[in-house]
Amino acid sequence: MAAEETRPAYSRWRVETRDPDADEWAPGMPFYSADEAHARRTSLDTHHPRWRDGRPVERRVVRETTTWTVEPHR
Repeated sequence: MAAEETRPAYSRWRVETRDPDADEWAPGMPFYSADEAHARRTSLDTHHPRWRDGRPVERRVVRETTTWTVEPHR
C-alpha cells in the first residue's frame, strides 16, 4: 500500500465526567475543536455543577489523537 493511501492523523476532544460511584472517567461526545469542548465544559459546569446528592461534579477536557501508519508486508 502506498504512503499516500494512509489516513491523515486527526485529533478530537471530549468532555469527560468523573463517575464517583464507579470511580472512573466517563467519556462524552466528541468535538472537533478544543474551543467547542471547552465551551461545552463551561456550560456544563455553569448549569450542572453538582450531582443530585450535592457532591460537586468533576469534569475534564481530553484530547484524542490518532495516527495511521501503514505497516510493511512481512
